[in-house]
Amino acid sequence: MALPDQNNPWVVDAKVPMNAPTTQGVPARDHQGRFLTGNSGGGRRKGSRNRLTERFLDTIADDFADHGAQAIAMVRIHDPATYLRIVGSLVPRELILQRELSPPINLAEISDDELIKYIDWRRRQKNVEDVVRTIG
Repeated sequence: MALPDQNNPWVVDAKVPMNAPTTQGVPARDHQGRFLTGNSGGGRRKGSRNRLTERFLDTIADDFADHGAQAIAMVRIHDPATYLRIVGSLVPRELILQRELSPPINLAEISDDELIKYIDWRRRQKNVEDVVRTIG
């Protein structure tokens, strides 16, 4: 095994085998300062975000609070395909699955008015599904 670099005790020679032991209890790194394969320590905790990500999300949330409704209306009017793609991406998968697994309507048990409402609703739903399918 190569000795640690005199200037940087964390960096070891690139010829060090991948299963090299740690340097003074700290995982060894290659000549570019990256952790060697098999390193189990270091890094950010799972689920934590860095400051840039937090600031970006805060900025987006503030902008959406100020202009979100108007922006959505503009997309709906000027680019309905994108609008439908956004709406489709927000529908929970569980809701889609629940609808697909629901029992079929028993036509003998519903009134004519309910049947007309159902047919209209299903026609609108089919149109939306067709548009979403064509835009990918």
